[in-house]
Amino acid sequence: MVWQFFVVIFVLSLTYSNSLLVREEDSSDLLVHLTSGSFVGQSSTTNGTERWLGIPFAQPPVGNLRFKAPVAITTPAKGIQNATQFGNACPQLPSATTFGTQGEDCLTLNVWRPIATSGSEKLPTLVWFYGGAYMHGGTADPTFEPTRIIERSTTTNKPIIFVSVNWRVNTFGFLASKHVPLEDLNVGLQDQRAALIFLQDNIARFRGDPEKASAHLYLVHPSLMNVHHSLTSVTQQSAGAGSVEAHILFPAKQPLFRAGIMDSSTGPFKTAPVPAIYDELNQPFSNLLELVGCAEGPGSVECLRDTPFDSEQPALAAHGRPARRLRHGAPVIADR
Repeated sequence: MVWQFFVVIFVLSLTYSNSLLVREEDSSDLLVHLTSGSFVGQSSTTNGTERWLGIPFAQPPVGNLRFKAPVAITTPAKGIQNATQFGNACPQLPSATTFGTQGEDCLTLNVWRPIATSGSEKLPTLVWFYGGAYMHGGTADPTFEPTRIIERSTTTNKPIIFVSVNWRVNTFGFLASKHVPLEDLNVGLQDQRAALIFLQDNIARFRGDPEKASAHLYLVHPSLMNVHHSLTSVTQQSAGAGSVEAHILFPAKQPLFRAGIMDSSTGPFKTAPVPAIYDELNQPFSNLLELVGCAEGPGSVECLRDTPFDSEQPALAAHGRPARRLRHGAPVIADR
C-alpha cells in the first residue's frame, strides 16, 4: 500500500514537470519580491499549482562559512531570477534519496500553492524537512513532490501552501569537536530555524499567513501538537521528526510555528554525546582529521574548512565513520 502511494506520487511528479509553464499573461502573479531577491515561479494548469524552486534563504555556507551557523541574507540579489529549478542537494554520499546536483551552496527552499490564489486568502503553510538519519536527503526527491497534498487541500476547501527546505546533513551539518565553537554546533538544525525565520518574513509574499505556519518532515503525519496560538506548522519523519521535537523543546525567542507533525522520531537526543567525545581516538572527528590530513588542535576546524571540496567531499560527507555508532550525522549536546 505504501509503495503504491509512493508510485502514484512519482507518476504525478513526472506529469507535473512536463506541464509546467511560466505564463506570460500571469507573470505578475508569479513574480515575488523577497528579502533574498525577486523570483518568477512556474504554473501548471494540469495540476492546478504554482511553484517557486531554489529560493535561497541564507548565505551560501561556503569558504569561511563552511561548518558555520547559517548567516542571513541582508542584501537582495539584483534583477529577476527564474525560480524554475531545484537548488543543490547539500553534500552527502550517494543514496536512494539523492536526486539532482550536490554542492555546498545548498540552503534553498521551494514553495507550492494552489493556482490563482488571491492576495486576500492568507493561506496556512506546511513546511517539510526531509528525513535521512541526518546523513542524507534533499528536496528534489520526486517521491515527496507535494502536488497531491495541494490538490487534496483544495478539494476539501482548506487550501494550503507547501514549503520544502534543504538543510545541511552529515559532517557539513553536524561537525562536533571541542574545537567547534558553541554557536556552530548542530548547524543543520540551525539551517531549519533560519528557513522558518525567512518564511516568517516572506511567506506573505506568496499569499500565505505567517501566523499559520507549520513545520513538517516527510508527508502529512499524525500527532499534531500546538506550540503557539497561530503560527506555522512543521512536519517531519525520522530525522525530520527529531528535528521538529528539537525546535519544540528548544524554541527560538521569536515564535516561528504553531504546530508540529512528527512520525518515526529520532530525537530529542537524550542520549546524544558531548562534542569532546568525537575527538577521542577512532571517533569521528579524530578519524576525519586523519582522512583529510589535518592535525589535531585549535586549528583543526580551520584546516577542515580549507580542505578543497571537490577532492575531499567523499571523506567529508562520510564523516570518518568509526566501527561504533557514534558519527558526524546526529545532533550533539553542548557541554560548555
